[in-house]
Amino acid sequence: MKISQILDEIHKLSQEERRIVLQELLNSLQKDKPQRKITELAGLGKDIWKGLDVEDYIRNERNWD
Repeated sequence: MKISQILDEIHKLSQEERRIVLQELLNSLQKDKPQRKITELAGLGKDIWKGLDVEDYIRNERNWD
């Protein structure tokens, strides 16, 4: 079946039925997304801290007034 045929059939549905179709499509797209793990973020952005003195950084952050 072509997409245009599917869309024609969807347009024949009531507003509530179209909402259900839309929700089902959105749910199916979310299921296709790979699950990410928080541990994948380990080390991300570490380069921005290179050459920075941690103690100086913390001191400056605490004295921002």
